[in-house]
Amino acid sequence: MTSTFRICPKCGHKRELESEIPEYECPACGIIYEKYLKANALKQESSGDPEQKIIENPELKSNYSVEKVSWISQSPSKILISAIVALLLLSFAIWKVDQRTQMRHMVEAANKKIAINKEIRKTKFAIHTIDEEIYDLQFKQAAMSGLPYNEMASAYANMLEPKIQTLIREREVLTIKLEALLKKL
Repeated sequence: MTSTFRICPKCGHKRELESEIPEYECPACGIIYEKYLKANALKQESSGDPEQKIIENPELKSNYSVEKVSWISQSPSKILISAIVALLLLSFAIWKVDQRTQMRHMVEAANKKIAINKEIRKTKFAIHTIDEEIYDLQFKQAAMSGLPYNEMASAYANMLEPKIQTLIREREVLTIKLEALLKKL
């Protein structure tokens, strides 16, 4: 039954290493450490006092025997202030996450509009190119069909008609696509 306490659990006296009093006894108040700890443990169990914890672990003999739980020992106002600070920090964190989410949505929307505008420019350019081709082919067709005695020119003019019709259909498709893109903006 050797116990080496440096600090008495009852009076808080610091024991010197070279004391004539036995190791199991406090030189200041005279208690026997083991008996005191057992009595306190029984008293603790019967009273159900949650504020104090008696350390009966033999590995922790050099430590203080009574330890208070820090958050219970604080006053209610400190607990309330801590709770308010925690809520404020949580609110700030949620606000920051929400702000980042809004920013991400704004960037995604801007990128979408940029992509739509690029597609609109491409479509308008394609329509313009088709319009020029149609104009050139119709001009050639009109010029060649007006020649009275040239059968080859007339045949060539008739061959241009299907190509012109194909280009007109392509232009109609591109016009519909352009209208849909403009609605997205």
